[in-house]
Amino acid sequence: MMSHEPLNNLSKTMIGIEIFVKNDFGTMHLTNTGEIIFSSIFLLITIGVYFMSGIMFGIFSQIYKGLNRKEKMFWDLAVVRGVFGFLGSSCCFYERFFDIELQVDVSKATTVQSSILIAACLGFFSFEVLAQITFDIMFKTLSKALHAHHFVSIMGFLLTVYYDIGHYFPIWVFTLEMSTLFSCISFCLIKARAVENLFWKINQLILIYVFHLRSVIEFTILYEIWYYWDLKKSMPFFWNFNLLFGLCLLAFVLTPYWTFRKTEQYFKKADWNDTNNKKKSQ
Repeated sequence: MMSHEPLNNLSKTMIGIEIFVKNDFGTMHLTNTGEIIFSSIFLLITIGVYFMSGIMFGIFSQIYKGLNRKEKMFWDLAVVRGVFGFLGSSCCFYERFFDIELQVDVSKATTVQSSILIAACLGFFSFEVLAQITFDIMFKTLSKALHAHHFVSIMGFLLTVYYDIGHYFPIWVFTLEMSTLFSCISFCLIKARAVENLFWKINQLILIYVFHLRSVIEFTILYEIWYYWDLKKSMPFFWNFNLLFGLCLLAFVLTPYWTFRKTEQYFKKADWNDTNNKKKSQ
């Protein structure tokens, strides 16, 4: 388990205050200043990964050089989502299943690791919201599903920080981002015209099964909300509403839709964001 002392010592040296304190439940969490610092750091990291993707692929990839401006931006966004989604969901899986302290009280318990992860998720979704709005303005598109997903996600993490409540459910929910790495690989290989490659087919099958796993997780979380309802009744209404609304949106609308589209993509082998490719595949 990560200790808060080295980080507190560093923050006291640099800014004169401790960034980790105990909450009312007696577990460690970030202060508001700490949340702002870590969220800002991870926002800058995601921006850095985005630009590094453009620079590195622009130098070393002939495929990337042949893409139009819209495809290049989508490629770089996919790389950010793939990297952060894989690393973030892996850490969240560990917290969910191996950190006993977080499960002591799902409404109040926090840890050093979960606090950093919540701040990281807040930074990541801040980037996602800004990037998707910029993308839609630049290319005159409207990604309704992504905007809905990003909105309920960033609201959930903001409300978690604002109300200073337990991290169990936010950490559990972020494990759903495990699909982003396989989506990134699928998109890049489609643009590389490598869809007949065995690796693409295997990756696409994994992606489809991962979306089915997402559905299992979403309904498991809904069951746990019902199971812990006596504890959750004491939690803020707006936080509970956002969690329930977001999960129902994912479980009954977005995840089934994305699962269908990824399954369809396995047979049609096209990027559905590209109108020209869609027409060619039909």
